[in-house]
Amino acid sequence: MTFRSRLTLVLAAVAAGVALLTGLAALQVARVQIYAEIDRSLLQVARVSAEIPGVTDAPAPGRPGQGPGGPGGLPGQGLRLPGLLRVEDEVGVQVHQPDGDVRLLIGQAQVPVADDVLQAAAAGDTTLFTTRSDGTPFRGVARPVGAEQVLVLFADASRQSRVLTALAVRFVGIGLLVSAGAALVGWFVAGRLVGPLTRLTSAAEHVSRTGDLSVDVRTDDPDEAGRLSRAFDEMLAALGASQAAQQRLVDDAGHELRTPITSILSNAEVLKRYPDMDAATRAQIADDVIAESQELTRLVNALVDLAGVAGTTEDPARVDLADLVSGAVRRLPASDRDRVRITGGGEALVRPVQVQRAVANLLTNAAKFDTSAGPIEVTVGTGPEGASIEVRDHGPGFGTNDLPHVFARFYRSDAARSTPGSGLGLAIVKDVAQQGGGGVTAANHPEGGAVVRMTLPPASPPPAPSAPSAPSAPSAPPA
Repeated sequence: MTFRSRLTLVLAAVAAGVALLTGLAALQVARVQIYAEIDRSLLQVARVSAEIPGVTDAPAPGRPGQGPGGPGGLPGQGLRLPGLLRVEDEVGVQVHQPDGDVRLLIGQAQVPVADDVLQAAAAGDTTLFTTRSDGTPFRGVARPVGAEQVLVLFADASRQSRVLTALAVRFVGIGLLVSAGAALVGWFVAGRLVGPLTRLTSAAEHVSRTGDLSVDVRTDDPDEAGRLSRAFDEMLAALGASQAAQQRLVDDAGHELRTPITSILSNAEVLKRYPDMDAATRAQIADDVIAESQELTRLVNALVDLAGVAGTTEDPARVDLADLVSGAVRRLPASDRDRVRITGGGEALVRPVQVQRAVANLLTNAAKFDTSAGPIEVTVGTGPEGASIEVRDHGPGFGTNDLPHVFARFYRSDAARSTPGSGLGLAIVKDVAQQGGGGVTAANHPEGGAVVRMTLPPASPPPAPSAPSAPSAPSAPPA
């Protein structure tokens, strides 16, 4: 069963339940109101009848419904019973003896009375009740009279019963109509509610079937379904961007790997084709193979580092940035370690292994392009908006045309093509900074050299500004 069908059934069931409870309550109120007048008359007749001397000793009537005293009169008495409900309803009167004997004083036939009603009346309570005789409903009243005797007066309640039955039928019809209307409204409302879910389901099935992430399911509805559709659309956009980035990485990596592999294959074919070549040429070819193999190794290692940044499961931790930079310095060749000067300090909430790898890339990049053997200055700082690690060298700096592209994957300037490298070092730095909630910038120092600055989140969020405290009252001067 679909969600729309379930929601429709729930709304219809709720409407039916409300209609049923409302109908029962209304029917009970109507029953009380309909029986109120007949009950008042019966109570009045019972009170008057109980005041008639010797009423329980009167002989039975000679003809049903008529005693010797005339129509409606008590036998042996010249008193008529008061009218009932202002209509020609016939009142029956019967007396219940302590031994269980029942004497009919007025009426066509006796009516059954429940034992609890008789017991309550014998105990002194005037009790109203409803009973049936031969399928005919009667409304009656029982009250004590005489020595442990119970006087019972009853009247035909067929008309009242028919009215209540008609009301019950109408309430049932109204309940069915309300339930049907609720089902129709529920079907329409459920369709509106599940519309976004249906579109999301279709989009998910389309993506699963075709792999196409360019599905637009965004809506402007402010409700939860609209938020879900916008979140799903943003998720698809992020997946699409990730897929495109992965495809670009594969394409770029394939292009970059193809060059050293082609060179190695070509040199190997030359060695195989000319086994009698002179030693100098063979040594030169072997050196080329070794150099290309080393370049290929560096490229593969950089790709592994880049993939590790994207798929890391390392948890953030509070670290001392100066210690972290010192750990990155130890990754440098021994000849470059003494060139690094670290100033400043502070803590930040980072992924230590990733950030240390990024800092090592910055230091390696600075040492490679700064051939002046000058110091590599690392400045660590923290503030309310975050922490920063700035690396400056004293080399030639970035070319004006290269600055916009220094963090692009596999980008190498014309000056860098003669030096070993993969073009992924600064790209890894950018990915580490962005995944950690920070950023990275590159610029040329006014006094020469390149400056790369990586920003990181602070170790803890800045405290909320406290409300200014009220000035304290001045103390009284000493006496």
